[in-house]
Amino acid sequence: MKEKKKFSGRIISGTGRAAFFTGLDWVREQCREKLGFTPFPGTLNLEIGGENIDINDFMRSESVVELLSPEPDGCGAQIVPIFLEGLSAGLIVPDESVRVHGENVVEIIAPLNLRQALSKGDGDLVSGFAVADNSCKSGVFLRQPAKLEVEAVMLDLDGTIIDSVGIYYEIVDAVLEQLELPSVLPEQIKKANENGTFLWEKLFPEEMFNDNTRLKDEAWAIARKLAPEMFNNRVELLPGAAAMLKQIATGGLPLAVVTATPRQNMPAKLKPLAAAGVLDLLQEIITADDTKRKKPAADPLLECCRRLAVDPEKSVYIGDTLVDIQAGKAAGTGTVGVLSGFDNFAMLQRARPDAIVTGLAELDAVISV
Repeated sequence: MKEKKKFSGRIISGTGRAAFFTGLDWVREQCREKLGFTPFPGTLNLEIGGENIDINDFMRSESVVELLSPEPDGCGAQIVPIFLEGLSAGLIVPDESVRVHGENVVEIIAPLNLRQALSKGDGDLVSGFAVADNSCKSGVFLRQPAKLEVEAVMLDLDGTIIDSVGIYYEIVDAVLEQLELPSVLPEQIKKANENGTFLWEKLFPEEMFNDNTRLKDEAWAIARKLAPEMFNNRVELLPGAAAMLKQIATGGLPLAVVTATPRQNMPAKLKPLAAAGVLDLLQEIITADDTKRKKPAADPLLECCRRLAVDPEKSVYIGDTLVDIQAGKAAGTGTVGVLSGFDNFAMLQRARPDAIVTGLAELDAVISV
């Protein structure tokens, strides 16, 4: 691997014009083909010091990618594949005729909203590097230099295979409404679920602290009543999930689901898997009722490995939350975070997974399937 070309800069607001360019069909298609990801609309703008980065030096890298407009008079761009704070991205230099920033501002494209993923905003410092061999083409984030070699694949369900996060938010809103309590923001709901056990008391007004026990019991009773109906016929598979499950199964790797969902709520959540013809591909399904301790404890994953007759060290667990990654680490499995559910990149990275990808559709970039 050749020497890394490093850079750093502070985030600044852009003009909004990049969202149009990155939304063009030919741009998205060429990024998928040449960079390995579809760009999120828009760019992250970094203001850099005069001696911090030499754009011309970056453009001399053999990994430079050309985006070529299909129109004879259309404008294209050059892109250098980079890692930005561990995320796979691209430093983009538009054709000179359409540049709107000075020489001390660079633009970054990525497969996700970088501000949100990094939990940073205007004025915050970020850094990255380019690698001449284009190694960042493999997935969003890869901690080790090669793909994970595994003998079994275990997956979380909510936010990983099925698109259910929005339904959970609706359930919380409905519960609070029935309790005649104020509504809360999605970020507050995420914080109430950070430790793997949903803490209703984090959503209750401070003046009702003395009624926490009663309110929690009532909240759970309402939620258990609402959940089956709200999930039934509404939950869908996440994009690319069915195709990837089929690809893994075709490759001969055992597949299993390890979820914190109680067994009684599983039929509604498994309906979209059955409809897509992938439910029968699962050799095991571990629910909240199968082990005494729940995630982030290792028990559910170890039980799954026992049933699959595979060593934890030779398996991988894939999930959308910090708790999922912590459970995989505790069990000694490989770990892959997906950005299709509850937690963002910054949250998942706290547990140092082996890889982070935008969703199951990119899974083959980080594990051999």
